[in-house]
Amino acid sequence: KELSYWQAVVQASPGDAEASVELERLYSVLERWPSLADLLKERLKAFSDDQVAEKVEILDRMIAIFRDKMHAEPKVLQTYQMILDIDPGNVGAIDALLHQYEAAGRWPDYAKVLQRKIDNATDIGEQISLREMQAQLMETRFANAVEALKAYEKILELAPERQDVIEKLKDLYDKRRDFENLIRLRKIEAERENDARKRAGIYVELAIMATERLRKFPVAIELWEQVLEIDETHGEALKNLE
Repeated sequence: KELSYWQAVVQASPGDAEASVELERLYSVLERWPSLADLLKERLKAFSDDQVAEKVEILDRMIAIFRDKMHAEPKVLQTYQMILDIDPGNVGAIDALLHQYEAAGRWPDYAKVLQRKIDNATDIGEQISLREMQAQLMETRFANAVEALKAYEKILELAPERQDVIEKLKDLYDKRRDFENLIRLRKIEAERENDARKRAGIYVELAIMATERLRKFPVAIELWEQVLEIDETHGEALKNLE
């Protein structure tokens, strides 16, 4: 009778705070978890769009009910997504979804949430770590070399000194026979080489690649000129620039 009474009150006056509190108590005592979750969801309507913290608190309570009382995994995921809809950078929701999607092997969903985490990361070290996860994900789970390359290139932008990333990029570009990007990366290595003879050797290798593989003769000329800047008597460079 008590439950029916308070349900009738809420139906007649949806904003009645006392009735809402009493129904929450009764639903908990009677373990009527779906009804309690619906009651909490109804409370969301009382808050404005800018009352994000208040809404997130209610959604977190709903998640606890769905997860611990109802064992309703789809509703847990759906409610975490509701949090992200109103608070896109919510770390707790993002990390929870990443954990759930990884455990379920839902890699497309995992990739989307990982991108969201990357977009909201402000620390350089965290961005690099997340990009590494993204690159490995694209390689191992999707066999998507293009997206893996994008992730590794982002890492190189953030950490230009990372020779291991350069090596990874070179390997992927070599497999794709992308000679233009191979030349770009090898030029970075040449610029960092302190030994003049070795540096000249890299430019010779790249000039030949630009001629024979890339078929871009202006690029080759520029590279042969780089060789002559290091060694003005270099026979092969002089011959190719005649």
